[in-house]
Amino acid sequence: MKRAVTAVAATVAAACLALPAMPANAAETSAVDTVPVALPLAPPPEPPAALRPPGQLGGTTSLPSPEPGAQVEPGVPSAGAPFLVTPPSPPTDVLPLPTSSPPASVGYDISWPQCGEVLPTGQAFGIVGVNGGLANNTNECLAAQLSWAAASTGITSQPGVALYVNTANPPAAEATWWPTSNSYPAGALAPLANPYGQCAGADGAACSYVYGYAKAYDNANFRGIENPASFFWWLDVETENSWSSDTVANRAVLEGMVHYYLDVLGVAGVGIYSTGQQWTEIVGSVGAVYSGTVMPGLSNLNGLPSWLAGATTLAGAQANCSDPALTGGVVTLTQYLRDNLDFNHACT
Repeated sequence: MKRAVTAVAATVAAACLALPAMPANAAETSAVDTVPVALPLAPPPEPPAALRPPGQLGGTTSLPSPEPGAQVEPGVPSAGAPFLVTPPSPPTDVLPLPTSSPPASVGYDISWPQCGEVLPTGQAFGIVGVNGGLANNTNECLAAQLSWAAASTGITSQPGVALYVNTANPPAAEATWWPTSNSYPAGALAPLANPYGQCAGADGAACSYVYGYAKAYDNANFRGIENPASFFWWLDVETENSWSSDTVANRAVLEGMVHYYLDVLGVAGVGIYSTGQQWTEIVGSVGAVYSGTVMPGLSNLNGLPSWLAGATTLAGAQANCSDPALTGGVVTLTQYLRDNLDFNHACT
């Protein structure tokens, strides 16, 4: 996601802590799941709400999608066993940092693209990306960046440290791991209570629900996060990632993730990062873009906090706090770009 600075920049330790490898039963996502990489761009004038550009956690330009099965680490298990995908290499250049202190309500989010870069001090809060560019791998600088975020002032309603994760719903035929039952992880005492029925390995909402549950389980248990239940977790929902044309199945992925985080792990909270336009395209909606989206039925997405992207100035981000939430909840964060960085404004 983002980068930030104040007049006094702090240098995060270059040596990132080694994080544990995912065990043999860990789920994998499609190798086409990607997140954008930040590149210097001059911020354009603030466009009308309906024309705002899509949000892009992690930067402004996406990586090329690798071919399925590419970037496999040595020693890959055979016979369809899941495996880790090597994370993209972090950028070698260090982008210029802002020269003024951030407003008191502003925090930043960072992830693998900021490995080895100079990071800011004085942020109100820090949001750290758990994944390393794909939903099935780990940000190699996660431990060091969590330490950076822990120095946040914490003077807003936002937690001083929060996490965000990649989301996606790749086709079963392209995914490096796909569920074939309602049980996860391997050896689970009981199958999931799946609101979409029995997963038998095909595309569709039933297996997508298990896939989302598995991704959330892996993020909490195999990324090296100490006490994962103590954090607020944001779900990054963007068209840059791999999604089905079946919006119900896409919704099921997110519902499976929310079920694990809230009902099983019992985390501090879960919210959704997106724009109204992207959310409508991926998940569907009731009403027009930016009118708010209340999911039909008893979806656990209803009422979750929203983090809205799309602004290019602080004033624009402040104005976006009044936009409708994505699932009928409250807009608690808005994002804007400045000095090649992603800034985040706390709305309350």
